Amino acid sequence: MSTKTQKTRFKLLIDRINEVIRLMFLQIKDKLERKFGCFEMFGYDFMLYDNLNPKLLEININPAMFLDTKTLEEMLPTLVRHVCTLAVQIHKPFKT
Repeated sequence: MSTKTQKTRFKLLIDRINEVIRLMFLQIKDKLERKFGCFEMFGYDFMLYDNLNPKLLEININPAMFLDTKTLEEMLPTLVRHVCTLAVQIHKPFKT
């Protein structure tokens, strides 16, 4: 499989996952509590079938943030940094 094909399939996968997450938030947006200066991080567990069709398994409102594997050790600090940066950017225009 060519690199271009792999990138196209990966983008399609990410688009599908993002659509599931978007639809979930549309369903619950009126039930979420909004507090200025606060944010929540949700954990989504997906299973991928061999055709790269993602199926949502569960949503965690308190995802584990342990650094007990090499993969998590490499991934979580960057994820937390990006989430915090995004939260600051979102709240910045409303800062008084």
